[in-house]
Amino acid sequence: MRKTCKISGKLLHILDERLMKYVLKIILLLLGVATCKASIIDEVISLAKKHSYKSDSINWEQAKQTITQRCANKEVNTQCVLNNLLTVINDQHSFIATSSKNSSCEIGDSFQPNGWLEQKIAYIEIPSLMCGDPVKQNLYIRTHLKLIAELDSQEPEYWVIDLRGNRGGHMWPMLSVASVFLNTQTAGYAIKNNQKMFGWWAKEGEVGVYQNTHAGQFTAIDIKKPVVVLINKETGSAAEATAISFIGREQTLIAGKQSKGLATMNQPFNLSDGSRLMLATAYFASRNLDTFPDGVTPDISVEINDQKEVINFAKSAWENVFSK
Repeated sequence: MRKTCKISGKLLHILDERLMKYVLKIILLLLGVATCKASIIDEVISLAKKHSYKSDSINWEQAKQTITQRCANKEVNTQCVLNNLLTVINDQHSFIATSSKNSSCEIGDSFQPNGWLEQKIAYIEIPSLMCGDPVKQNLYIRTHLKLIAELDSQEPEYWVIDLRGNRGGHMWPMLSVASVFLNTQTAGYAIKNNQKMFGWWAKEGEVGVYQNTHAGQFTAIDIKKPVVVLINKETGSAAEATAISFIGREQTLIAGKQSKGLATMNQPFNLSDGSRLMLATAYFASRNLDTFPDGVTPDISVEINDQKEVINFAKSAWENVFSK
C-alpha cells in the first residue's frame, strides 16, 4: 500500500509539473496576444494620428480606448483595428490594400475609350483606373488622348466629359487625359488642417506636383472650348479630384448629381504585419482652395441617361449659359 501511494505521489508530482508548464504556456500566450493587440493598435493609431487628414480634430487617447474596448473579446488583426478606427474618426476612404487588390490591375473597358461627335458636340468618357502598372497606365492615357485628338480635329463647338460611374483609382492618368482641357499651372491642391500640402498642374497631356511629372503622354492639344463635366453619386475619389480640377476653368459647367464624397488623397503605409494601409491624408481642393467633404455639388442638378439626353442638355447649356 505504501508503495502504491509512493508511486501515486510521483505521478501527481509529474502531473503537477506538466500542468504548471501548460498553465505557463497559456499565460505566455495570452500575454503575447495582449502584446500583439496593443502593438497593432498602437501602430495604426500612431500612423493615423500623424498622417490622417483628420489628425487635428480627433481625441486620440479616447479613440485608442474605444478601439481597445471594442477589440477586447475579438480576434485582433489590422483589419479589425482599422475598421473600428475608421468608425471612430468617421473616415470612409482609408482601407487595407490586399495583394489581390494590388495585382488585379482592374481597368474595365479603359483600353477601348468611349467617345463620339454629334451635332458639333464632342463626348469623351473618363473611366475608372484601378491599375498601378505604369505600362497599362500609359496605354490608358495614350488611347484616350488619341481619341480626343481625333474628335478635336473635327472642330466641335463644345465638349462633354463624362465622369459618371467612375469610382476612382489612380488619379494621375485620369488627370493626364483631362489635362488637354485644363492646361494650367494649378489645377488643384491637397489640403490638410487648412494648410496646403501641394498643388498639382495639368497641361499638354502631363500632370505633376511642383516640377515633377507623375503621369503623361505629351500632346500639343490645348482645348479652350466650352466644357460640360458630368458627375453622379458613383463619381468618387480620383474621379472627384478630376472633376474638382475643372472648377475655376472658364466656360465650364459641372452637371448631374452630387458626387460620392470621397474627395481625399490616399497615401500608402507599410505595416509590420506585411499589410499596406492606404490612409486618407488630405482633402482634394479646387484652385480656389475649396474642399468637398460631402462631395462635389453640380452647378446644375440633372438626371441624364442616354446619348440623346446628353446632346439635348449640352445644347441647352450652350444656348443658356455659354453663349451669354
